[in-house]
Amino acid sequence: MTLDRSTEVLPSPGAGATRRSRRNAAPRADGLPALALALLPAVVAFAGIAAVLHRYGTPVPVTLGYLGYLGLAATLPGALVWRAVRGRRVSLTEDLAVGTAIGLAAQVLLAFALAPLHLSTWSWLWAPAIVVASVAVPGWRARAWSRPAAPSTATWSAWVQAATVLAATVWLGATALAANPVTYVDGWGPWSRAVPVSVYVDLPFHQAIAGGVDAHYPLVYPYLYDEPLHYHLFVYEHLAAASHVAGLDLTWLLYRLAPTALLALGVVLVGVLARRLTGSAWSAPLAAAVVTASSAANVYGWTPFPFQNPGFLHFAVYRSPTQTFGLTLFLAAITAAVVLLHEGGLRRHLPLVAVFTVLAWGAGGSKSTFLPVLGAGLGLALVAALVRRDRVARVAAALLGLCVAGFGLLLVVVLGGQSGSLAITPLTTTRAFAAAQLVADPASTRHTLLITGLGLASWLCASAGVLLLARRETLRDVTFWLLLGVAGSGICACLLTTANGLSQLYFLYASWPALGILTAWGVVAATRTWPRWTRTLVPVGLLAGAALVWAVRRADGLEAPTAAPAPAFPYRAMLWPWLWLLGAALVAAALVALVVRLRRREGSAVTPVTAGLLTFAVLLVGTSLYQRTLETAHAAVSVVRDGQGPGEGYPVPRDGALAALYVRDHSGTDEVVATNAHCYGPEDACDARHFWVSGLTERRVLVEGWAYPEGFRPGLTRTSPFWDTDRYEANEAVFDDPSDAAVARLRNEWGVRWLVVDRTMGVESPELREHATLELELDDAAVYRIG
Repeated sequence: MTLDRSTEVLPSPGAGATRRSRRNAAPRADGLPALALALLPAVVAFAGIAAVLHRYGTPVPVTLGYLGYLGLAATLPGALVWRAVRGRRVSLTEDLAVGTAIGLAAQVLLAFALAPLHLSTWSWLWAPAIVVASVAVPGWRARAWSRPAAPSTATWSAWVQAATVLAATVWLGATALAANPVTYVDGWGPWSRAVPVSVYVDLPFHQAIAGGVDAHYPLVYPYLYDEPLHYHLFVYEHLAAASHVAGLDLTWLLYRLAPTALLALGVVLVGVLARRLTGSAWSAPLAAAVVTASSAANVYGWTPFPFQNPGFLHFAVYRSPTQTFGLTLFLAAITAAVVLLHEGGLRRHLPLVAVFTVLAWGAGGSKSTFLPVLGAGLGLALVAALVRRDRVARVAAALLGLCVAGFGLLLVVVLGGQSGSLAITPLTTTRAFAAAQLVADPASTRHTLLITGLGLASWLCASAGVLLLARRETLRDVTFWLLLGVAGSGICACLLTTANGLSQLYFLYASWPALGILTAWGVVAATRTWPRWTRTLVPVGLLAGAALVWAVRRADGLEAPTAAPAPAFPYRAMLWPWLWLLGAALVAAALVALVVRLRRREGSAVTPVTAGLLTFAVLLVGTSLYQRTLETAHAAVSVVRDGQGPGEGYPVPRDGALAALYVRDHSGTDEVVATNAHCYGPEDACDARHFWVSGLTERRVLVEGWAYPEGFRPGLTRTSPFWDTDRYEANEAVFDDPSDAAVARLRNEWGVRWLVVDRTMGVESPELREHATLELELDDAAVYRIG
């Protein structure tokens, strides 16, 4: 049989196949019509994304402008690099998705490296340089610019992935975009501008960092003038570059465009990684759907989220751009590691090692949880290779060394050598579970361990497909241990550490995609030799699992169990729903195994044991899909019916926002602003997370809010008074009791040139006009300039 090596990836050793298969390939067709047909699902998905963004106030030209920027500055050069180093060709989807991640990582690393020279805004030049080099170097040109292969993914598979991307966008729109409204201000086309209306309190913080990350070095918190900034910076380099190079407004980028695009890219990369691991095209839509729709399985009817609410879709997708940006680079880094571990040999693949380094370090600089999780996965892969005396151990050791070196370097250079609030305090996460707070005695270790076990069971339902990987060929594959290490280390780190605001959950969020990918791998491995029609039973089993957990929750009822001091524990209320669920799944698995045994023909690839185990695993995975699937269905209705809501956080006064934009338009990047707006709430407990003045002016503010740097000062919280009382009093004196001396001190000592007055926080003294020039006056805001 003649094999076309350009259209189908070789199955991995763990896939249990010894030769190639075309059974996943679409009917072959040549020429542009075939390519156009293959791209149709992606076009429909993009149109849907643009429609959702437009529903929540984003002009279509702005969306197209960001797409153009990503395509030219990230996807094109990154794909050219990936095609030159990736070895075997898998799909155009992989080239574009991994290429985009490479482009993003390269740009932010270059911007950060150029910051000491004040040349960060020129980091975009890497893109045309790569394009020119890929044309000029003959060997590179042959690989990078070769004609894309005919699609090797079945049409239905592409449509499932497109539908998954669109479903994730709909979920994001209804749960996040609707709750953080923005409104158009001025401008036209891609260069129109917007301001937030009422948003989650930390989003203006991210906007402030993005607005100032390329303006000053050493880096400072823009809302606190000269306070040194030690934070995960790389997503802000991306936002700043998109704003400077393409002229896109930061408000559109942060509140609408970037989270939506990065979420969609993450969904695609999950499928790309699954296909690399399994060698099967249909694993991509399965993994993408399971990872996207899964969360902690909940068998209780009396609480919606008994064990936190982890998953690919969670609140941090929107509220934490550092997490969402870093996750895309993290998934691409794992993909590069898988290619290296499958190919073996470092010297022949040094360019790919360099790509892995860029992706891994880019992920680590975006969120510090990614490199430890990736390093743990590579460590387990190294142990597995050493046990088997496999030469690939050298590759695993080298990649692990790069992760360790990168983490150490980024810890010093990006985070200033500080670990923040992270500490090893086992099971602190468990005590924050709703189930623990409702039914457990917090002083009882026994109760805590019981709740931990139940929480683990709810989390691991999404990875039940790993049961199908207990076979020799998979256990001999180091990439299986890589993924298992990623999944296990994230869960363990989440349960064994603590940080401010439960930030240890980001370890779990980093590892979550590995759970669903392991499930997809297991299902593919179990059914690889089965008739193709049997694959249609997998989604049926997933739906049956969702229906099963719905029935268990209905039977459990709405009445919560009563907490009691240890040693008492509501065993019946907490354990019986799980016993019902597992018992029903086991009965279904036994029935399927029995039917297969009775109807099995001699020589059939479908065995009773595998069929029963597959049924059990798929039903459990289905239980983890119920919550997010229900949320997405409700989200679809909300997108059509409701549109933007009133907002979930503190309001940003429109006049104040317009005043801030006026300052941005009329001031230099080195000029400093003073404001009378500092915090929200009563004076004795004022929440200092006030950042919109620095976020919208994109200038340093003498004193705005002071939240987050206080975490490095023992005994202080975000409601504590500002620690530099002299600076604070000098700032307030200009607004409350202005004089030539007070104004001159701000100008001469701190370089203040602009005053932004938020009259919803307090009206300035009428005498201020005698000491500063009134530049703009609105009902609820004013702007003064100090000469």
